Amino acid sequence: MAQTQESAPGRAIRPMVLTHGTLEIDDVQESMRFYRDFLGMDTVQHVPFGCRVSLGAEWYIVCLEVKHPHDMPVFNHFGFDCASREEVDAWYARALAEREDFGLLEILPPRSLHGGYSCFIKDRDRNWWEIQYYEGGSDSNLAWGQRMLANAARNQGRRAQRSNAAPEQA
Repeated sequence: MAQTQESAPGRAIRPMVLTHGTLEIDDVQESMRFYRDFLGMDTVQHVPFGCRVSLGAEWYIVCLEVKHPHDMPVFNHFGFDCASREEVDAWYARALAEREDFGLLEILPPRSLHGGYSCFIKDRDRNWWEIQYYEGGSDSNLAWGQRMLANAARNQGRRAQRSNAAPEQA
């Protein structure tokens, strides 16, 4: 029971492809070192106060220095998929071992979450990264979400039946 939504009919202009997102950072050089040396991403400093990071795809993240307080909530994170639970555990162990070197602020232990197995890492810029594994690949996350939607619809139907039946039992 996937819920998809097509673009509004009759739109004359539609974006062609999703290309990038943006993160706030404190220091472009230190942030680039984290993205390159810890996460293994490609980094390019394209302006004096920012860089672009990517991981072998056309989609990239623009990272810009800001001079105001900022803090990303954990569920507004960026995620990486791994090939196994053991790889997630290895990332977690590495984050613990290299915490001081990269200025990692928080490291949440691996756990089962939203159909997968993942750990979360909060970087020196207060941005969150999820390292995750989905058995069967990342498409299984969509299947998990579809099951959640189906369960929610069934539960809503049951609640509606109970509330409709309640006046008759009185």
